[in-house]
Amino acid sequence: MRSPLHLVRRYFHRQNYSKGYLSKLTGFIENTKYPIFFYIIAANIGIYSLHQIGLLSSKLMYNFFTFKPRNFELINSLSYSFNNQSLIGLTITMAPFFLLAKRIEPLFGARHVMGLYLAGAFGGAMSRSLFTRRSDIEMTGSMPSVLSLSVFNLLNFAQSNFLFFGLRLTKRNLLILTLVLLVLSGLSGDKGAGFSGVAGGVAAGVAYRYLLRRSF
Repeated sequence: MRSPLHLVRRYFHRQNYSKGYLSKLTGFIENTKYPIFFYIIAANIGIYSLHQIGLLSSKLMYNFFTFKPRNFELINSLSYSFNNQSLIGLTITMAPFFLLAKRIEPLFGARHVMGLYLAGAFGGAMSRSLFTRRSDIEMTGSMPSVLSLSVFNLLNFAQSNFLFFGLRLTKRNLLILTLVLLVLSGLSGDKGAGFSGVAGGVAAGVAYRYLLRRSF
């Protein structure tokens, strides 16, 4: 089954970028020893911990793990999703991400979990750039990525129930979870994605599902 990542791969090949790095990345994603969501969670926890103990400086976090709408950079439009500003923020994003990704990966594969995560981040960065009036407001956090997975789950598993901390996630409850994540991201204001950022995460989940269905 082809994924939206396949379209990205074709684009990079057509632009004569190095095939080696992209092939290695794809191979790593599809052949990891553990589920890919473990590595994503580990990266989020690791980067947060290293920053808290001073091994990653604030300057480095700003330069490489912060999205700045006034100075759009492709790498930062993805890497900011691994930069969580607080333990609470890390927890309220990684807990649902774990259970949502755990549902997706066995059915769709590791590359789609990674694809959804990065698509949500990129969508969040794009919507932040388009809909935020102040161009000096930076963005960090993984909420747009998590919402991408949440919406994807909502659209694909509307008739399938699974447990989330003891709560049976019917279509109605999964919709409630998505709305709660939206509210939490909105309350984060300028320190996080805010509504202008997470709108792109939601759109990414919808678009990814549409592209995935087209690829069958």
